[in-house]
Amino acid sequence: MFRRHRFFKPIGDDRYELLLKTDEREVISLICNDIAFTIENDDGHEYLRRVFPIAHVDDAELNASYYELVHADLVDSRLTILRSVAGSVLDREIDSEMLRQWVMAFTTVRLFLGTRLDVSEDEPRVLDPDDPLVAYRVIYEFLGAVQSVAVDLLSRRL
Repeated sequence: MFRRHRFFKPIGDDRYELLLKTDEREVISLICNDIAFTIENDDGHEYLRRVFPIAHVDDAELNASYYELVHADLVDSRLTILRSVAGSVLDREIDSEMLRQWVMAFTTVRLFLGTRLDVSEDEPRVLDPDDPLVAYRVIYEFLGAVQSVAVDLLSRRL
């Protein structure tokens, strides 16, 4: 659906021009800010279960220790990246470090949306215009396409 669109254009050793349309930039900014808000105000939100999965399913005590050790850092890092990406969407160009942050932010957003949409590997990727969640499905697919292009560009630098 989105694969034919070029989202980034390499310009030099470590720079990428953003070729996103205005509405695409707005969607990225809005969804990153919305997910950041949800993470920041998390009160056990069910759609964050894939963003912050249980580390030790069979051992509640070990999982509680893990949670206490790393959860705050995970929250901080995800918030920082989501806000950084939301703040960079109006830039004309970004460097490879920012492109990596886009990949990480989109992973977080797609985990959240995938949980909301109950996405599975076996599910066919057909959009139904009558689906009340079709807008979320379009965003999920769009971010996946942008993320795929970003990963391809970053992997060329290895």
